[in-house]
Amino acid sequence: MDMKLYTAAVSPNCRRAEAAIHHLGFADRTEFKRVDFSSGEIQSDAYLEINPNGKVPVLAHGDYVLWESHAIMHYLAGLAGDDKFMPTDNRSQAEIIRWQFWETCHFNRAIGSICWETLVKPMMGLGEPDEELIAKSETEFHRFAKVLEGHLKDHKFLLGDNISIADFSVASHSALILNPNSRVPVGAYPAIEAWLIGMEAHPAWAKTAPDWH
Repeated sequence: MDMKLYTAAVSPNCRRAEAAIHHLGFADRTEFKRVDFSSGEIQSDAYLEINPNGKVPVLAHGDYVLWESHAIMHYLAGLAGDDKFMPTDNRSQAEIIRWQFWETCHFNRAIGSICWETLVKPMMGLGEPDEELIAKSETEFHRFAKVLEGHLKDHKFLLGDNISIADFSVASHSALILNPNSRVPVGAYPAIEAWLIGMEAHPAWAKTAPDWH
């Protein structure tokens, strides 16, 4: 094995990196190293030498170390030469970047806040959900979900007929969103919900589903 992915369970960012590895055929040459948050490993000197941000995922390929999940997926797609997963024409590249920035800056934040309050805090015993924050985040979710819903009404996947790196980016919270305890109001958006259910059925996505999903 000449690759190692430092990863963590349940993390949407880790899941899309893991799913990309499976989708692109690199699983047999990759060691999946689960980082133990509870032990403080992620803030240890040894780990901070790998990623000074103290975050996951991180890909090590030979002597090359790369952090940030979007960058990891781009790198892997380039290695695989898969021009359906990551098209090389200028417009498609621009579309991929657009959706990845949109997910990071807008969609991710709204969903992440809701899921943290409704799923992660109860699971980790961190107190009661902050209802005010949930309400604020739901407003943000509706704002941006309308954009994605409108796009998916006319497209099977984000770039058209073929699944791509853009879908892996934007759908990274799928297991959390579809969890009935998450309170993410996805039921108001049938195109998004159908797309997320379809993503969960995708072989690479199914292989990386959280244990509780």
